[in-house]
Amino acid sequence: MVRTNRTRTQVTKTVMAKPVDTEPATSSRMGRRDPSLTVRTVHRRLRDEILSGRYTFGDVLPQVQLAQRYGVSRTPLREALRLLEEEGLIDAESNRRARVAQFRFDDLEAISAQRIMMSAVATSVSVPRLSDAEVADMSRDLGAMERARDQDAEAWKQANVHFHNVHMSHAPLLLRQDLERLSDRNALYRSVWTRDAPHSDPQTVVEHEELVRACERRDGVAAAHGMARHQARIAIAVMAQVVPEQEPATIRAALNMVLGAGRFSSPDVAPAGRN
Repeated sequence: MVRTNRTRTQVTKTVMAKPVDTEPATSSRMGRRDPSLTVRTVHRRLRDEILSGRYTFGDVLPQVQLAQRYGVSRTPLREALRLLEEEGLIDAESNRRARVAQFRFDDLEAISAQRIMMSAVATSVSVPRLSDAEVADMSRDLGAMERARDQDAEAWKQANVHFHNVHMSHAPLLLRQDLERLSDRNALYRSVWTRDAPHSDPQTVVEHEELVRACERRDGVAAAHGMARHQARIAIAVMAQVVPEQEPATIRAALNMVLGAGRFSSPDVAPAGRN
């Protein structure tokens, strides 16, 4: 009996000597992913699929199948859908199935008009500040788009996004953030025009080259005008393809405002890194 009691005492001491884990059980300690990261991942993947044309206007987004495909529960999927609804990419009313947003003529006109005017301002104030390295980046993007032309749509899109980000990169942060949100919503409509061969449009190549030449001269006004014409042409092309009976009066009005506004108030600053 004495030996048995001694064994129990030893066991008790061993258990009591073990460090007590008072740290909260976080998701990493439990071997689970951070729920917020899961939501962001699902949001990004589903958003990319919508914008790439996998789903088109009005398509139902089957939550059970999506949750299985992404390997997540319904909770993060619903949160991702809520974020997409806030961005205007889907319609998800209560007690109804989520769907890709319907094509709305007024929305396309409003988004396009805002982007034309805001991009013109962002370009005008940024181009005089561009460094030689940034202009060189734009030229490299042109080369990347040319190499991807008719072969790699995704590579072309990435180079195109970077190309336009550069010539608006010195605009105020809030303006650039607003433009990014508008660009996301516009991408849903633009996918109608770009779904087959976005990078095969020869006029886009010409307009991009003209924009680079304006940036090389640090001519903010010419760059802003070129950007406005470029965006207006694409928006009008989308509308002509989907709703040819509608006159894009709002888009034309925005373009005319930019082209007829005279010189923007480009700040008189020395460009960074210019020789």
